[in-house]
Amino acid sequence: MENCHPVVILGACAVDLEVPREVQVTCSSDDECPNGYQCLIERSRCIKKDAERVPPEFITGPNVEPPRVSRVPGYDGFAVTFTLGEDVDTQAASLRVDVGGQALESCQMTSESDGYLYICPATTGELAALGEGAHSVTVEAIDAAGNVTRENTAVTFDFSAPMVVTNSISVVLVAAPDNPLFRVDAITVGTTVDLGFCFDEEVLGAISVNTSSPVELQLTPLEKSGCSYWFEHTILQPAPPDGTYQVVVRATDTVGNANTTTLDDVFRVDVTPPASPNVEALGAVVYHRAPWGHAIAALRLRSGWRLTSRRCLRMPWV
Repeated sequence: MENCHPVVILGACAVDLEVPREVQVTCSSDDECPNGYQCLIERSRCIKKDAERVPPEFITGPNVEPPRVSRVPGYDGFAVTFTLGEDVDTQAASLRVDVGGQALESCQMTSESDGYLYICPATTGELAALGEGAHSVTVEAIDAAGNVTRENTAVTFDFSAPMVVTNSISVVLVAAPDNPLFRVDAITVGTTVDLGFCFDEEVLGAISVNTSSPVELQLTPLEKSGCSYWFEHTILQPAPPDGTYQVVVRATDTVGNANTTTLDDVFRVDVTPPASPNVEALGAVVYHRAPWGHAIAALRLRSGWRLTSRRCLRMPWV
């Protein structure tokens, strides 16, 4: 029997350490990357060691429009627009926008022919949860080599309507030219009431001011000075009923928040003349008419001055 020798057949395999361009290798350190690659820690992926280290450049933006939003339809969404000096992949998490430090699922990124558009359709849900006030908007762009650039802007959430500042309310009564008193405490026919007040924020469009009781009287805009808005109304015939009048102010801010403020006991209308005094003897001189209800009425008459159109004028008979 002939001697037999075992034959061992050795197989060989080639090891390919080249990474195809379309494959991304995740990593946590350089040791986990193939030859010629290094780990980009902030992206947890391997990139070529000779990759350029110039970050993407913002050509325009980022810009937020509108910069102030609310929950009111038509004012409840915003968009962030910007243009980069090089293309990045919006589908590979290479472009990120944070609002208030959060990546919001309700917002969407799209690539436009002239740049990038990030749309947040409404300030409800996760956006409203950020709360009222200014919030940072951070845009982060990462190119194919892993270079990172960031730019910041801001958006403001406004969920509150404008309010009349209580201690800013001012009422001026301007007597008619034929009124013998230089100062009046109530309104009669010919008297003009000037009403001024401030809002706690900027308002947009027309402000409606009118009385609501006892009857409705419309006040017309007079002027705006700083935060103060002035309105006026002159009592004409037919005279409105006597009584203390309540004023209603309606205003809308720049993002559609509307509010109605009621001001109580703003002014008093008195169009009823005093009753004639009782005279017991013929030829008696009456120095005081108690039904007027003004203890200093006679003194005002003797002073010889009156207020008209916000100016003091001497009586023609003094």
